[in-house]
Amino acid sequence: MSIHTPYEALLEAEDRLPSNDDLIRVPGLDQFKVEYDVLNESGVGLDELHEGLIRRGAITEAGYCAVNVIGGGEKPIFSDTLPEVDGNPEVYLGRRLLLTEDELAQVVTTQNSPKRDDETIRVDMLSVLNEATVMYSQKRELEGGLFRGAQSLIFDGGNDSAIKMVGDLLVDTIDRQKNDRFPAVKFLMDECLQGVDVLNVQGVPFSLYPTRFNILRGAFSPFLDSGFQFGNNPDITLHPNDHEKTRRLNIVTVHLLSRGLSETGESQNGSHDQTYISPSEYTRLFTDNDNDSVSERDSNVRLAADRLIARAVARYQENA
Repeated sequence: MSIHTPYEALLEAEDRLPSNDDLIRVPGLDQFKVEYDVLNESGVGLDELHEGLIRRGAITEAGYCAVNVIGGGEKPIFSDTLPEVDGNPEVYLGRRLLLTEDELAQVVTTQNSPKRDDETIRVDMLSVLNEATVMYSQKRELEGGLFRGAQSLIFDGGNDSAIKMVGDLLVDTIDRQKNDRFPAVKFLMDECLQGVDVLNVQGVPFSLYPTRFNILRGAFSPFLDSGFQFGNNPDITLHPNDHEKTRRLNIVTVHLLSRGLSETGESQNGSHDQTYISPSEYTRLFTDNDNDSVSERDSNVRLAADRLIARAVARYQENA
C-alpha cells in the first residue's frame, strides 16, 4: 500500500496483527488491585506481576480485552461508572487497570454515536496535530513577529511621549546586551509576551511540550485485539491559559476514536491538562466554530504593546 497521507499511515499501523507474545505494560499493577489476583490465578507469575510487563496472551486468557491505563499510568483511560446489571453491583472503571469484554462493550455503547463521522474527525485531528507541531518549531519566529508588531504599533500610532520612552528603553536594552553579554532583548520580549497565547492552530491557542513527543514510542494499543504500536506522539494542550477550556489532544485521542471512544478518566494528581477532548467538543471547537486567528493575533500585539509601554514608563520613573 502506497502511503500518501498521515491518516493512511495511521490506518496501516493500526492494521498490525497482535501477537500473544507481545509484552504489554500495565502501569500501577500491585497486590492491592483486583487484576493482580485474577492474573495470578490465571497463571501469571509473581515476577511478571511485580514488573507489570505481561504477555498479551496471558492477559486475554485471564478474561481481559483492554488496558485502562497508558504511558506512566497517571490516569485511567475510562472512568465511566457502569450501572448495576442482573444483580451485579455497579462498577467504577476509574479504579480498573484492565477491562473485560462486557465492560468495554458497555463503554462503547455509552460513547458511540452513529450520527458522528469519526473518520472525518480523525483525519482532521491529525491535520491539527501536524499543523501545531510545525507551528511549534517556528515559535521563536512567531514570538519575534509579535514583539516587532508591538513596536510597530507604538511607533506608527503612539503619542510622542510613548514613542520616546519606548525608543529609549529599546536602545538601552540593546546596549546592555552588547556590553554585558546578557540576553536583555530576549528577556524584555519574554516579559512582554508572558502568558500570551503565541501559538495558535486554526484560531485555537495551544501549547506543546516536546518531552511528550516520544514518551509513548513502542507502547501497544490499549485494545488487546490490536497490534498497533505508538510511534511519534504529537501532543498539544488547547486553551492552556484558560483552565475551564483546557483540553489535551494527542495520537492516543485519535487512536481511541477508531473504536468510537474518547478518554473520560480524570487526573489523579490534580493537573488541569489531563482532560482529553471528546469528539463532540472537538467538532464544536474546530468544525462548527469560526475561529478568528487574525483578531487573536491583533489582540496579542496590542497586549504586548501595552506591556512594552508600561515597562518603558517604569524605567523612566526609576531614572527620574
